[in-house]
Amino acid sequence: MRRAPASVRGNPEAAPKAYRFRKYSVFLLLFTAILMQSSFLAVEAGYFVFVPPLWFLLPSLAGVVLVAAVLYLYFRFVRAKKPKGEILDDDDRWVLGMFYYDPANPSVFVEKRVGIGYTPNYGRPAAWLMTIGIIAVIVASVLLSTRS
Repeated sequence: MRRAPASVRGNPEAAPKAYRFRKYSVFLLLFTAILMQSSFLAVEAGYFVFVPPLWFLLPSLAGVVLVAAVLYLYFRFVRAKKPKGEILDDDDRWVLGMFYYDPANPSVFVEKRVGIGYTPNYGRPAAWLMTIGIIAVIVASVLLSTRS
């Protein structure tokens, strides 16, 4: 899949090192999610076997440390850097502020305006097909689960 370049298309110096922060924070957040899932797994396993209390404490402490690491990365890479140049103004391409629509942009996914991640470019047919496919899977699973 093609993705749009940085949200400051045309001027990468408009938000220096913001890409690096996003890249690192995604990995840290994924690792935090895995730790939390292991904590939930320990709770479930506790119904069948004895689980030492340390198994509950370690993932929680590690989660706190990882959240602190994300904050550190934010202040290290984003807040400490001064922007240079202009940031692209693409407000006219955002419908209701949350749906991106630009047929001239060849990217199927573009960076979200706020936060970390990507959103579909509904100016491309592939984005519509993907959205319709997801909705079809949800509707089919609901219909199949209600049959007796």
